[in-house]
Amino acid sequence: MTVFDEQAGQYSEQNPVLVNHATDLAYVIYTSGSTGNPKGCMLQHSSVCNFLHSMKLAPGITEDDIVMAVTTISFDIAVTEIFLPLVNGAAVLLVEQEAQHDPYRLQAIINQQHPTIVQATPSLWNMLISSGWAGSAQLKALCGGEALSKELSSELLKRCGELWNMYGPTETTVWSLIQQITPQTGLITIGKPIANTQVYVLSASGELMPLGIIGEICIGGAGLARGYLNKEELTAENFVENPFIKGEKLYRTGDLGRWLPDGTIEYVGRKDYQVKVRGYRIELGEIESALNSYPAIVACVAVATPNASGEKDLVAYIVSGQPVAVADVRSWLAGRLPAYMVPGYFVQLPELPLTPNGKTDRSKLPAYHHHSAQPTIVHVPARNVAEEKMAAIWQSILGQENIGITDNFFELGGHSLKALRLLQAINSREPELGIRIQDIYNRPTIEALLQQKAESSRIIRLNRDTTSANNIYLIPPILGNSILYKQLADMLNGEYNCYGLQYSGLEQGEPLYSSVETAAQELSQQIIQHQQQDDFVLLAYSMGAPIAFEMVKILESKFNSIDLVLVDSQVNQQSVDKTAEPQEIQWLLDQYRAMLPGHDADEKRLHGFLANNYRILHKYQQQGRIKSPIWALEAQDTPFRTQMEEWSEYTAGGTTHNFLVGNHWQALSEANLPQLRQVLLALAPPKAQEQHVPE
Repeated sequence: MTVFDEQAGQYSEQNPVLVNHATDLAYVIYTSGSTGNPKGCMLQHSSVCNFLHSMKLAPGITEDDIVMAVTTISFDIAVTEIFLPLVNGAAVLLVEQEAQHDPYRLQAIINQQHPTIVQATPSLWNMLISSGWAGSAQLKALCGGEALSKELSSELLKRCGELWNMYGPTETTVWSLIQQITPQTGLITIGKPIANTQVYVLSASGELMPLGIIGEICIGGAGLARGYLNKEELTAENFVENPFIKGEKLYRTGDLGRWLPDGTIEYVGRKDYQVKVRGYRIELGEIESALNSYPAIVACVAVATPNASGEKDLVAYIVSGQPVAVADVRSWLAGRLPAYMVPGYFVQLPELPLTPNGKTDRSKLPAYHHHSAQPTIVHVPARNVAEEKMAAIWQSILGQENIGITDNFFELGGHSLKALRLLQAINSREPELGIRIQDIYNRPTIEALLQQKAESSRIIRLNRDTTSANNIYLIPPILGNSILYKQLADMLNGEYNCYGLQYSGLEQGEPLYSSVETAAQELSQQIIQHQQQDDFVLLAYSMGAPIAFEMVKILESKFNSIDLVLVDSQVNQQSVDKTAEPQEIQWLLDQYRAMLPGHDADEKRLHGFLANNYRILHKYQQQGRIKSPIWALEAQDTPFRTQMEEWSEYTAGGTTHNFLVGNHWQALSEANLPQLRQVLLALAPPKAQEQHVPE
């Protein structure tokens, strides 16, 4: 501005009076979030100033920079592109609206105008790279708004001088955590908090989550919005009292994450993208994170979609610059996720549908087809009548056609409930085969299943064998069926080879045990025949504990190192109350039905099986001591707290006593699985833990 000398004297030499305050609103910006209902976030001057000051420090900006403004003003990351350069004396390169969705036009602008800082969503970066953009060595690339894949980060690092991963909700002023990504970066994380920002990972009840355990990302500090305009109830719901800093608030992001040892946070996904499939609670973001780590995948989305039978199927939509082999992706995921989280179907798209803000529009994903994924490389059709009959049964249970005799039941979308249905269907149509549930788990192809012989093995393989993992044998409770451990086994995939042992009498024609010692004798022989080396774990729950104790007495003569983990079982049960026995057996029968839905065993036979187990358990009297250490995990709501401390009298190896949440029948519930896994990882030799070093 030019002021002529003769005019200068007409104006006051005093600075103008400040009429604005740090707590005044800087802007109200509307966001639909995950609910689809627009809400106006009220951001104050102080929050914006703190954000801009922190961005100056990192990723950093100087007066020599040129920032390309490519984002619509209705998206809050435009604050970075417009105000950050202006308050630091840098230049803003405004891009016309038509160019914002034209990668070739954007490429031309970058090549002609030479911006030094460009911020965009992963979708826009992918679009730019797909258009043939060669990159710029002077460019600092900021990527945020969605998860950054390993493939995209590799492509950007080839084309840019610096790459930063940015994370933050609108409610905490644009970005709240940042991380520089380098060629040496292993796991892609959202980094650490910016200046004057506190980040917590909390449980549903507001408790701090331990290192490595998933919880909700909650943010406090100078970046918090005042709340939502004219939405007091929603404000109170999402902006809560900070229990760690009196008088301050926390914003509950609805995002899930976990702390890593280096002090960064790994983003896992949205709470509202948490689904329940076949009884398993699944974070779709965890599946997407694993998919994003696959070298050829540049973008992906995981969804849970109801199928014709009303059950939910996991479907992965992937984008890649080349054809992707489903078998390779499935194998990649199998080494990083529990089996129940590996999608049954994969759909490759040229690109993902986007919202106007450049984020994935899940509502516009195309319908998937059952033939979209073929897990086997070579299709081997049925060769005889027996194989044709079996293939027809498989097709009816799995709802698929053209199933080959070498196709894996579980890779075709089979799971524990479908395995039980398959067992019932085979034995009702082909009773002469005498198929048992362990046969389906141990021989999950038509060819192998028909080749099986009626052998004495009572061992079920509950997850995939991994040569670098350790072995754990799982002894069931009074219900006698180790499929109860399937959810735990899936969680331990890659860390332990999980083998369940089945009680005799569970299947038709099998003899019942005459005592706990008899059961221990038979089951320990199974392990002796199966286990090739020392260093394994025996885990037993309820009635399984005294059987496992007697087994260890036998096994210690063959093996030098056994860890015994006992879950909620007292020493020596009370004697049987004959008048209460019928009610007890009926209650156990009801528990069997509840814990193993779909297993429609003959009720009379099952009743006799449970009654026999009940009686031999209550006749058993514990004696002697073992050398092996005992880990005692007790349900905290049990009627007699600390009853498991008595196990210390029966071992020379010492006991470790901890509590699980809930009552006896909730000991293996989903809420306790993370703690059970942590205990078992502490027992595993280093070779099992090496499987989870971030790549």
